[in-house]
Amino acid sequence: MLAAVVAHEQFRHDYAGGGVDPGGTRHGPYWLRAVKSGDYQPVTRTEATQVLAEWANQHGGLPGSLEDALEATLFAAVNSASRLYRLPGLGRDAFHDWGGVHIDFHEFVAIDDDRRVLTLLVAADD
Repeated sequence: MLAAVVAHEQFRHDYAGGGVDPGGTRHGPYWLRAVKSGDYQPVTRTEATQVLAEWANQHGGLPGSLEDALEATLFAAVNSASRLYRLPGLGRDAFHDWGGVHIDFHEFVAIDDDRRVLTLLVAADD
C-alpha cells in the first residue's frame, strides 16, 4: 500500500502552495525520486498524536472550532488506524532545489484495515 501511495499522482505535491502537479518531480521538501515506500517507519498512535498535536499547537492554543475540526479529521484518522507509518526526515541530500524552505514537514500514513481506508496526513508550514 505504501508503494501505491508514493506512486500516486496526488503524491506529487510540494506543500508550498502550488497544489498537486501530476507531472511534478517534488514531494514536500524532497525530490520525488528520493522518497521510497521502504522509507516509511511504523509508529505508535501515541507518537503520531504527540507529533501532530505539537505541530498544531506550536504557536499557542487553537480556536475551539479548529480544535474540533482537527479532532474530527486528523486525529480521527490516527485513532482509527490499524497501522501507522511515518516518513522520517530524508536528509538534505534528498531536498529538491528549494526544499529547505519548509521549517516543519511531518508525514504519516494511517491505514484503517476495518474500514479499508488509507489516509495520507501531512502537517507542514505551507
